[in-house]
Amino acid sequence: MIDLLLRVLVFCIPVYVFAFLLLVVRIVKGPKVYDSLLALDNMSFQAGVIIALISLLLNSWKLSLVPLVLSIVVFCVDVYVARYLSDKGDE
Repeated sequence: MIDLLLRVLVFCIPVYVFAFLLLVVRIVKGPKVYDSLLALDNMSFQAGVIIALISLLLNSWKLSLVPLVLSIVVFCVDVYVARYLSDKGDE
């Protein structure tokens, strides 16, 4: 089981690093605020996936709670920013 998880991590980590780099480019060069916000949101959820994979590898239940809390916080921030941007557009 550990061997399979290690193989998955060895494959997934470079893919996620490449995706992170593309998202950083989108945050910096995003033509609109919405594009940058979506890229930042995507980065946070990908970080949660990486933390979940590492917690599986380390067999740590305490570390597996971090992606859950991160996802809840990011969702709340998304709702707040979406309301702020929609109210700002009405004025």
